[in-house]
Amino acid sequence: MKKFTSIIDSITEWAGKIISFLIVPLMLMLAYDIIIRKIDTASIYVYDLSLWLFSLLFLTGISWVLLNGDHISIEVFSEKYPARMKIFLNLITLVIFLLPLCLIQISGGFEDFMFALTTKQQSVYSPWRVVVWPMKAMLPAGFALLLLQTISETVKNIYALIDSPKDASTDASADNSTVISEGSDPA
Repeated sequence: MKKFTSIIDSITEWAGKIISFLIVPLMLMLAYDIIIRKIDTASIYVYDLSLWLFSLLFLTGISWVLLNGDHISIEVFSEKYPARMKIFLNLITLVIFLLPLCLIQISGGFEDFMFALTTKQQSVYSPWRVVVWPMKAMLPAGFALLLLQTISETVKNIYALIDSPKDASTDASADNSTVISEGSDPA
């Protein structure tokens, strides 16, 4: 199972690093749009392309954030719990909330994508009238990647729960080290 999770983690890491390079063209397009607005009128293409790039960045980034543990967590509730309880709460959150969310988004997103593809649906919000199926394909693809990463994190949490000490008196502060900057007094 560890090989399985490492393969999923590698896919997420690879996708996240590749897609992260889209930030540069996104910033350049938006800067171009701002400059061109001051001179003349805005480009009709920049809005659509920037929306697509941002969507792709976001939908791929959520998996990468989950992999690296950089998501927002509410530590007010969990900081006093022992390490084993934190792992259990994380596992419950993944299984009860994130897993169903991924499945719902993949299912609904795939239906929207298929409808847009078969009807050659075009954007009604853009004078460009671009077909929207590539953008609609991003939602199920992004959530499929998130589903894979959720499965990987679930498996890792199960193994961590099995391998963690069963001593319930383990203090939560033992694994929550505070970073003290150089020259500061810890007292």
